[in-house]
Amino acid sequence: MGVNVKDAIASKIQELNTRKTVDNFAHYEVYKNKDNAYMLDFMLSEGAGVAKAVVEWNIYRYVDYKDSKSNKGILLFGLSKRGYDQGILDFMRDIKENRIKYATDFSLLDLPHVTR
Repeated sequence: MGVNVKDAIASKIQELNTRKTVDNFAHYEVYKNKDNAYMLDFMLSEGAGVAKAVVEWNIYRYVDYKDSKSNKGILLFGLSKRGYDQGILDFMRDIKENRIKYATDFSLLDLPHVTR
């Protein structure tokens, strides 16, 4: 039996919870959108240490998928934004002010058509 959407999200959340022990930027939220896709909104940095050179915000949509031959899987559609070095403070302000808008806009995008 393959992995389902809830298992895939649970695995990523476990990874993020472990990462929180070495990355004070690591946090996440889970949403369910209009097409019953789950979205995971999360932030990471390069990890341990006070000085950061990279901070990343991601949003992933997880959707159950079935191809034309009835093979099942998970479609993962993601968006990442990064801030680097001296630009991290501006990046963090942008994410704080616009995260909900970015997540909402992303949830409304048509999913790509995947062929196999």
